[in-house]
Amino acid sequence: METKSVQQIYTGLFKDRNSIEEVYKSICKKGYNVKNVNLIMSTNAHEKYFTVDIMKNKKPVGMDSPMSNINGINDIVKTGLVIPECSVYVAGPVSAGLSGAGTGGFSTGIIDSLLGIPDGHADKFESGLKDDHIIMSIQPNTEEDAAYLEKVWQENNVEMIYKK
Repeated sequence: METKSVQQIYTGLFKDRNSIEEVYKSICKKGYNVKNVNLIMSTNAHEKYFTVDIMKNKKPVGMDSPMSNINGINDIVKTGLVIPECSVYVAGPVSAGLSGAGTGGFSTGIIDSLLGIPDGHADKFESGLKDDHIIMSIQPNTEEDAAYLEKVWQENNVEMIYKK
């Protein structure tokens, strides 16, 4: 049976790190990794969910999850960078060409520019970012993977999905 490739990019909005961890763990079983997944969050969410307070020897939120033994989502997060002008942290392949980028404000423009989500939908993602939610973006390789991704996202409390 021939497997059809998917040309759409799937973008989801999640409320917390634990949801993202579970999704990443599930898609890794399908062969996806740090090279396939983009994350966008506010700098506040990055600090809240991923920053380690070394001086007090604290673990980041969620580090007691099953993924903590193999770094999990931290492998993506450590590839990221801050866009100070927007108060946004971007990680994954989309961050590769962003060194020195600046766009003038936390706006739907950053969502549109990075993920190609038009203003009509981008404002919903922007609102989530302001509430410390996390955006995950991935291009499934096959229709089967796309269906699996949607199922896993729904099981992990995705707030909204946009397909482009």
